[in-house]
Amino acid sequence: MSALFLAIPLTIFMLFVAPVWLWLHYSQRKQRDAAQGEASWGQSDLQRLTTLSQEAKQMR
Repeated sequence: MSALFLAIPLTIFMLFVAPVWLWLHYSQRKQRDAAQGEASWGQSDLQRLTTLSQEAKQMR
């Protein structure tokens, strides 16, 4: 009886709640990442990328 008591809510959670929860989580994450775009690059990252690019040109 106790196994059935736990099996029913767990089954409902796995079949209905978990997929919706995961879908909402990843859809919001995708929208947030798309909205940030280039803004996610910090100033120090851009400076380091510029420095590396200049060093690569000098090495040629």
